[in-house]
Amino acid sequence: MHRHSPYLPDLATVREIVQETPTIKILRLVLDDEEKMRGFDFRPGQVGQLSVFGVGESTFVINSPPTRKDYLQFSVMRVGEVTQRIHQLTAGDQVGVRAPLGNGFNHEAMKGKDILFVGGGIGMAPLRTLLLYMLDHRSDYGDIMVIYGARSPRDLCYQYEFDEWRAGNVNLVLTVDTEFPGWKERVGFVPTVLSEESPASHNRVALICGPPIMIKFVL
Repeated sequence: MHRHSPYLPDLATVREIVQETPTIKILRLVLDDEEKMRGFDFRPGQVGQLSVFGVGESTFVINSPPTRKDYLQFSVMRVGEVTQRIHQLTAGDQVGVRAPLGNGFNHEAMKGKDILFVGGGIGMAPLRTLLLYMLDHRSDYGDIMVIYGARSPRDLCYQYEFDEWRAGNVNLVLTVDTEFPGWKERVGFVPTVLSEESPASHNRVALICGPPIMIKFVL
């Protein structure tokens, strides 16, 4: 593996931008140094700091898994000056990347266990990284259940991947806070749906990410 300091920014080029929800965009980046891109390695859950030159720097989880290295993916919700500027980027623009940073998930300790992911809104971003990693190593893990909710169907991220998740023998339970025209999945807050589903806790690891109020009642 080619090693480099994550504290020094690398130049990267935006390959593709996806409008995920009305307030969330996905950036798919490639490091300009091809050798560094080939050797880039990280743990699911680690983060990177994106620099928009002349504006600032913000931290986002790398939500493409280390098993899929065509690009580095970041989900960015528009909430402030830096994220507003990130949302204005287009394919071909250059940014700075400092990564990987943080600890990541200890997926080795989860081998042989059943897994429960509980996500709310943009909180699915780091969970998605680990979920795809586990799908790419499916035989290492037992039952995988995902309970994922958002305010409305249009606020759910990664909808184009739900079929892939289910094809990987994932029990995917989707919910929105209130009734919505045409919505055929569950309606209700995530903690309520979790109580209704009541997944077996024996030999199961739970991973939770979302709004603090959701996490409080999920716990």
